[in-house]
Amino acid sequence: EVSRTLDFRTGLLNKRMLVSDAENRRTLIESARFASMDNPHLAAIRYRITPLNYSGSLSLFSGLDGSLKNEGVERYKALNSQHLQAVEQGGRENISFHKVKTSQADIEIVEAAKLRLTVNGKEKKTEFGMCTDEGIVYTYIDHEAKQGEVIELEKLVSIYSSSQDHKGELKELALADLNKAGHFQDLLEKSAKAWKKIWEETDIRLDGDRISQKLLRMHIYHLMVSASPHNLKLDASVTARGLHGEA
Repeated sequence: EVSRTLDFRTGLLNKRMLVSDAENRRTLIESARFASMDNPHLAAIRYRITPLNYSGSLSLFSGLDGSLKNEGVERYKALNSQHLQAVEQGGRENISFHKVKTSQADIEIVEAAKLRLTVNGKEKKTEFGMCTDEGIVYTYIDHEAKQGEVIELEKLVSIYSSSQDHKGELKELALADLNKAGHFQDLLEKSAKAWKKIWEETDIRLDGDRISQKLLRMHIYHLMVSASPHNLKLDASVTARGLHGEA
């Protein structure tokens, strides 16, 4: 059982899954994610996991992966699909980072992530394990889950690229953003305020046709994702629905 909703007003994508395994253990998995319209370097994701009819050991893994290849489009498979080269990776406790560079232009990209675990709404002190490989960082958490409790893992990510004119070392800038970011809800509220200003200027209202109204707002949403106020000084094209997929 899977459902998914996207709120055009705030850019928040929600997913809900009800999963049953071979032993009929039922787990509710709810996720929410967004890219900040307030700060273009920040994005956040939150998972809520509820064991509905069982208790047991739960392992959570979170990764930053710079080893990905572009292999999703059949007609492009003859081309070089490895566009990133690993430079540095690491972290400590609930903070991780990696730095890669593009294989041709040597553009550096840094991602940093911060994790937070709560159980039934209260932050839980836990040990964060970490392992690394070339271009990859994995953080993992083990938790003894009880039936009916809500286990929540939030992940804030900061992204910086040398293709933009930044003053300072990219890794330090990314980590500084995470230190100031607060929590998932703090970022969401700031992003929603930025979206509110955009909709006040861009919304078009139709009377008597809900389907056309919804489609119109969907296209406005996609346009603002591609050509937001943050793109004013960027040499970037305006794509129909953003940069989705390798094609």
